Amino acid sequence: MTHPNDVPPSKLLPPLAAELKNRNAVAPPPWATFVKTGVHKQRGPTAPDWWYLRSASVLRKIFVLGTVGTERLAAEYGGKRDRGSAPYHARSGSRAVLREIVQQLEKSGLVRAYKNQG
Repeated sequence: MTHPNDVPPSKLLPPLAAELKNRNAVAPPPWATFVKTGVHKQRGPTAPDWWYLRSASVLRKIFVLGTVGTERLAAEYGGKRDRGSAPYHARSGSRAVLREIVQQLEKSGLVRAYKNQG
């Protein structure tokens, strides 16, 4: 049986995102057009269906990593902040985006919440 670790994310995520969109499992909130995906980013996403692709990516990360919380997911989607001539510092991704996606995935029955386990 094929495991998500065996398939490159570039081949797995677009079909998974299309399936999430077709099933109406997730939907971008009204504020999603104005948001950045982290403080290390200078601009927000430009792709029109970035919410579905990020949702597919979060679903894959939860499957691969096991029980994780939004703090761990934010660290996974973080990056380095450009501070001009000062050295780079690691920054987390947007927890609001990840929290909303996880809540939508939970509501659609694709993930389950565990108390005190992430």
